[in-house]
Amino acid sequence: MPVSVTQANYRGFALIDLGRDVGQGAIRLSFQRQGADPRHLGREGWQPEIAWHAADRVTSNAPSTIVRVGPAVVDRIDEHVPIEIVVEGEGSLGIVDWPQLAKSRRGLAELRAGSTPKVAARVEPPRPSLLGRAALPTEPASASQPQSAPEIAIAPQPSPAPPAAASRVERKKPRLFGLLLAVLLIAVAIASIPLVISRMGDYDLVVDIHGPLDFVEAAPPAGSARFTPAAAIIEVRRAGWASWFAGWWLTEPPPAAPVIGAPWLTAQVGATNPHVITFIIAPEPRAFPPGVPRLQTTVTFRNTVSASSTEPRTATLQRTPGRLLVEPPGGAIFQGPQGGPFTPPRVAFNLGAAGLGFNWSIEGTIPDWLDLTPIQGELRDNGSAQAVVQLRSIAQSLSPGTYDAGLVFKKAGSAEPITRFVRLIVEAQGNFSVDPPTPLVFTGLQGGPFSPPRIPFHLAAVGRGFKWSLEGTIPYWLEATPVRGELADNGSAMVVVQLRPTAQTLVPGTYDAKLTFQKDGAGEPITRSVSVVVKQSP
Repeated sequence: MPVSVTQANYRGFALIDLGRDVGQGAIRLSFQRQGADPRHLGREGWQPEIAWHAADRVTSNAPSTIVRVGPAVVDRIDEHVPIEIVVEGEGSLGIVDWPQLAKSRRGLAELRAGSTPKVAARVEPPRPSLLGRAALPTEPASASQPQSAPEIAIAPQPSPAPPAAASRVERKKPRLFGLLLAVLLIAVAIASIPLVISRMGDYDLVVDIHGPLDFVEAAPPAGSARFTPAAAIIEVRRAGWASWFAGWWLTEPPPAAPVIGAPWLTAQVGATNPHVITFIIAPEPRAFPPGVPRLQTTVTFRNTVSASSTEPRTATLQRTPGRLLVEPPGGAIFQGPQGGPFTPPRVAFNLGAAGLGFNWSIEGTIPDWLDLTPIQGELRDNGSAQAVVQLRSIAQSLSPGTYDAGLVFKKAGSAEPITRFVRLIVEAQGNFSVDPPTPLVFTGLQGGPFSPPRIPFHLAAVGRGFKWSLEGTIPYWLEATPVRGELADNGSAMVVVQLRPTAQTLVPGTYDAKLTFQKDGAGEPITRSVSVVVKQSP
């Protein structure tokens, strides 16, 4: 089964089907992009060295393991990027085309921050200088005007000082700019608090347990399992200062993942909101270890962002003693004529354990005409086995009548045995007759021919039918067809006797043979004589 990546129930998380069953224990994954450097995904981004990311095990039901990864992975991989996923200690799972996944709000904020253009600093044009002014040119003296006496040079007068109000305005401008800058920095700091909190995740989780974690298995009816309580509800919240921001800046459920120390106890996600995430804790009967009456494990919750964990809580399960089942409930009946055969040839009792497994055995004495295999054994949790009963050969010598036996099945440590009865009905056989009762004689000259050419025997069953056969050795000059068969109730059959061609080689004289007819079971054999008289040729 190939590895696959899908969206989890909330933003910034993904479910990865590893495509195989990975054994118990912590699972760490490496994400390596293809055709780009640096290749390996680390805690702060892509880097040249390999890095391992812890993954949360979601389920291990055969045939594959599903894990969950968080924003540290989902926020840093773009869609449609070929990514090779490697399991630490297991090797590469293959390359996937990374799908489009909803990133966490932290990841979205980082993307927006990276795409905002920087504002260029404003350059103020230089202010004109107020230091000096160019002297105005004087008109040239008219030639017609008389020359006056030379003037005395007058020193330049200093510029008048600016008013005091203008000086105060110039001083307020830097103060206003600093105040606006401080307000802007505070606003940016407040707006970045969710990003910092979501990135850090460095806060504790609070666990509230509704109902006990001590489970008791009830007596299982019809092979099913019931527990008291049926399940426990655990609510996980953020603790301390982080709870102040839940539902305001922290809009995702608390980043909690259950960590259970044994597979017989499972956790499923229930209701979620920004304040709390709910888990349903319940036993899993299919994962119970066999033969263990009391189970114990621990339950903790790990912060998937900071990797911190809560204090472990102990969970226990008290198994109910198993119950012995024996089917069929009515027992078994064997029936047949004296000497056999009997039907059915064998009967199987189906033994089962409802709940916890145990050892079982047969108590008491089994009669010599009956065989049971096995007479003891072990049943695993909710397991089954067969005990087969059949007749021994000594049953063929029993006289007509009814024979009963009781088989007592007992669970180890229990005072309540289960008894099943076995009955054997031996019926009287029918009588066997072979006609004619007188000897049969073939007569002829040496070399033949002989007469009669053939002689029939008539076989009959008076009453119940049976099987029959010709016993002993038939001489080489004689042939009987057939040599065995079966007679129905009050049925009949015919056996034809004739000379073989080898009889033509016999020298003159009388040759005798015995044909012994035997029926199956009780009864004496029936013998009939056959002779051939060979005369001298004239």
